[in-house]
Amino acid sequence: MKKTRLAIIGPGNVGRQCAEAIQADPASVLAGVVQRPGSAPASWLKALP
Repeated sequence: MKKTRLAIIGPGNVGRQCAEAIQADPASVLAGVVQRPGSAPASWLKALP
């Protein structure tokens, strides 16, 4: 089965919840997280496997 690749735009609270949901779904994979240039990196991004 081919996995669906998904990207998140914005690493805020909703983005974090989406990332957790994507990783819990075996049919999808997190392709990336997009954020504004120069913004501070979200601390939860480092915790992703």
